[in-house]
Amino acid sequence: MVDVSDDDAQLQGTTTFLCLPDNVLLQVLSHVTAAQDLQSILRTCRNILELSRNPVLAALWLHKHHPESAVTLAAKHSADAMLQLFRLFGHSTTAKDSRHVPPIGAAVLHGHAAVVEYLCCREEVRAGQDPAFALYDACSLGRVECVRHLLTLPPSIIHVNIPLGLGNNTPLHISSWKGHVAVVELLVQLGADCGIRNSRGRLPLHIAASSGALAVMRFLLADDRTRHICISRIDEPDNRGSTALHLAASHSNSDCCKELWAAGAQSMLYRDSSGRTPIDLAKGELRSLLRHYVKGTH
Repeated sequence: MVDVSDDDAQLQGTTTFLCLPDNVLLQVLSHVTAAQDLQSILRTCRNILELSRNPVLAALWLHKHHPESAVTLAAKHSADAMLQLFRLFGHSTTAKDSRHVPPIGAAVLHGHAAVVEYLCCREEVRAGQDPAFALYDACSLGRVECVRHLLTLPPSIIHVNIPLGLGNNTPLHISSWKGHVAVVELLVQLGADCGIRNSRGRLPLHIAASSGALAVMRFLLADDRTRHICISRIDEPDNRGSTALHLAASHSNSDCCKELWAAGAQSMLYRDSSGRTPIDLAKGELRSLLRHYVKGTH
């Protein structure tokens, strides 16, 4: 416990107490009948303040009072609180909480890269499927450092092109969909293949066009490691005959359309499996823009 004077303790307790929501304050004060009641409340508030500041105390309190959900609750507090539970109190590094989230998943959710690094070194974690699910979440949430640590695991456990989920999306597909260009850059640096299709026949470029991830699209079309593949396959359709331009147009992603035709896309008049061109799928100003483009190129 931090050593503070009585005056400091009083001030800390009072400050924490006054930070409570107004409706809670009114409820508490309506039940205060004596000075000692208020002093007890202030001491409790001061203890809560100390718990919020000190990860060791927080871990100890969670270990004693909420052992089954301690790791999940610690993740909401800090990376240090999680690590203390593992190192000092021997909490399981693989046990799932009531929502079936393992510790490595909770660490990714809250962006605790140091915890992910620690867990990736544990044999019991490496032996299960949790790292793959954690990688999916890390790519989806844009947790760059978490992705970096997860991909230090041996390829037999996890690798940069591993298909994740029911759609057989690679980490590059997932981060492209979410527009996390920093994660995309890291994945490409680590050897991600931008020519892999998911179960719908879509390349990461299709995914970026569909979601309007302009920064990702620009990176894929410009970076030396991805440019050749993406530009050479820029007009390739997915399983339903949709090119990247079809997908960008159908989702009203006008900037992505401009980026695609600036990179050489020639699929403006291509028809998908339903017989529709990108112009047919576009709406409003974007449809007019695409029509103007076609007239200008013919």
